Amino acid sequence: MEPVANQVMTQNPICVDHLMRCEEVRELLLSKKITGAPVIGSAGQLVGVISIMDLLIYEQNASFSSEASGGYVSDYMSPIQEVGHLETPVIQLAKIMSQHRMHRIVIVKPKDNKPVGIVSTLDIIDLIAKQPKP
Repeated sequence: MEPVANQVMTQNPICVDHLMRCEEVRELLLSKKITGAPVIGSAGQLVGVISIMDLLIYEQNASFSSEASGGYVSDYMSPIQEVGHLETPVIQLAKIMSQHRMHRIVIVKPKDNKPVGIVSTLDIIDLIAKQPKP
């Protein structure tokens, strides 16, 4: 039986609101020692992903602008390319991540598109490393 998302994902991921300021998100990511987070809309549905790389773009833009504190997550987040579901095979998630050059994929409830987990490249590496030797 091949492993599926709910066996390797981080459950209940830290999510950020699309109306949060980039500075707040930077502090949150640093304090939690994570490199990215799902972005949710007003109804809690997934609308994007924000990463340290996205925040670096914000910082670069802010350094050339007089509005250094005006950046919102919704202006700098990456749009959702793909999502996974609890029973999505890990190999399928890995293929999606490789194809789209993604470091994380959000696992959502199909009914309401609300994040329930996140699978990162490190989660997949951990799974491979724990496989018994042939």
